[in-house]
Amino acid sequence: MRNLIIFVFLFLLISISISKATVNVVVSTYEGLVLAADSRLTLTDIEKQADSVITTDSMDIVTKVYIIKEKEKQRVASDYSKKIFQIGTSVGVTCSGVGFLYNELGNNSSIKGIIEDFRVQEGISDLSAIPIEKAVSRLRVFMENLYKNQPRNKDKGTLRLIICGYDENKKRRIFDFYMPQDTVLPRFGQGIPGSLVSGQDDVFSRLIKGFDASLLDSKIYSENQEIFSELRYDIRYDLMSLQDAVDFALFIVRATIEAQRFNQKASMGVGGDIDIAVITPDGFRWIQKKELHGE
Repeated sequence: MRNLIIFVFLFLLISISISKATVNVVVSTYEGLVLAADSRLTLTDIEKQADSVITTDSMDIVTKVYIIKEKEKQRVASDYSKKIFQIGTSVGVTCSGVGFLYNELGNNSSIKGIIEDFRVQEGISDLSAIPIEKAVSRLRVFMENLYKNQPRNKDKGTLRLIICGYDENKKRRIFDFYMPQDTVLPRFGQGIPGSLVSGQDDVFSRLIKGFDASLLDSKIYSENQEIFSELRYDIRYDLMSLQDAVDFALFIVRATIEAQRFNQKASMGVGGDIDIAVITPDGFRWIQKKELHGE
């Protein structure tokens, strides 16, 4: 009788990570800034399981090796997640990427809770007059300390914050802030009008730019920039009124939500109510904002 030795590497592990699926839109015009965001929070279940078998037969030993593969499954956790935050009278923040971090007490907290902790620690209320440069500087230090204290075994994930508002000279400023990379990038220098989309930006890219850059080889793009520039819609942000900017931001978020219905390959990562806020030299104000409700 032949000896039979079987090595089986078989297990099923479910781990939770926060999906990057979301869509935030910031539009900068001469009249002010518009921030828009969906409200969906999705979780990605990562299943690791034996997917295929490789069998080898050498002398009297038969070895079976089970190949473990990962399979992601997204599910909707909430359609009431908050992604736009007010920092003082003239600064707003949008968030995308990781949806939860451990706060200073070691508790798992939503980004809404993290931003509220920052406001409390810094003594910032909706009536606090804080220029955007100070808001960016203080928030950067706060997030650096927060990420340093995250559990070592936790996948921290990337958090992207778009911080926008007015400086002490009443000029529009936009900063792109990435953690844990600790990178802050100024956008639209010299107050140039434009738009910025974070999260699930493929619909925006295809509609406005005429192509999805994430699917292109960087070399092909760099060698054919003139051709690709001809595909872009001519959006005159410099001629937009504040209401035009609100309509444009709402259109991008709504189009992203609806496009998912018909794209069989898309995840349902964007949805729920659409929150919209504007920032002008007069300050931050909500245009539409989800509220608690019953039936």
